[in-house]
Amino acid sequence: MDPALFVKAFAALFAIMNPFVALPMFLSLTSGFDAAQQRRTGLRTALYSAILAGVILVSGSMVLSFFGVSVDDFRIAGGIVLLMIGLGMLNGTGSSAHTGTPAEQEHHAQVNDPSFYPMAFPMIVGPGTITTLVLLAGSNASVLGYVTIGVALAAVLAVLAVVLYFSAAIGRHLSQTLRTIMTRLMGMILAAIAVEMLVAGLGTVFSFNRWADFHPMARFGVMEEMTVFDVLDFTTANLVMPTVGLLIALFAGWVLSGPVVETALDAGGKAWFRWWRFALRFIAPLGVVSIFVANVLI
Repeated sequence: MDPALFVKAFAALFAIMNPFVALPMFLSLTSGFDAAQQRRTGLRTALYSAILAGVILVSGSMVLSFFGVSVDDFRIAGGIVLLMIGLGMLNGTGSSAHTGTPAEQEHHAQVNDPSFYPMAFPMIVGPGTITTLVLLAGSNASVLGYVTIGVALAAVLAVLAVVLYFSAAIGRHLSQTLRTIMTRLMGMILAAIAVEMLVAGLGTVFSFNRWADFHPMARFGVMEEMTVFDVLDFTTANLVMPTVGLLIALFAGWVLSGPVVETALDAGGKAWFRWWRFALRFIAPLGVVSIFVANVLI
């Protein structure tokens, strides 16, 4: 088992499936149950969550392949979803992707057995959990990777089962302040994981591998063999840099007065300053323009 992957997977899954965040809703939905019925509901919730998460872990990559979606594309979309959920946890507003819309929450209260809906899905195994599992599996597509992620998932589900089984006792000792602190902390962790997903996904999407055969200027009949990065390199070296250099020379040579430039350079009374200013005003612009013409127009 890969310890680093285990820690990463456990932290990500615990942050998004956090049993202590789900506890208040569970207590609310089971408020009319006796102790035994509440415990059975908690265990069923953990069981349904395990089944859903296991199916997603095993089949998530195949589903992406079926729809022709790459892991990196899904990583970007999933990172956005997780970031929204994490920010919602941080500012205390929550996220409808995680807890449901107000209309859905009203319907939750009318469900007789909340163990599958809405507890297992979408409260515990919702869009955030699905995204996390698919990306973890897609990024570690090996037997060792699946085993490590599976162990991390089992550990989180074990904590979930214990918390929900003893929900009544834990709920009495878990103050609102502590719940808020835990929610904010998990939101921060989730937001950090989301940013990592976005950076990794965007880095791959905009890499040489993905755009190696894309020639954006070919349709215009110029620079037909250049890729996106070749165009950026050419534009920066032959257009942007000479233009900026020309503007600096014109501004320092013709807009700023001689005494101001002389003071800025601490060149008061020095003979070289007159020659330097002459070169800046006349020779430098001509040199930049000649380079521009030679590289771009010829």
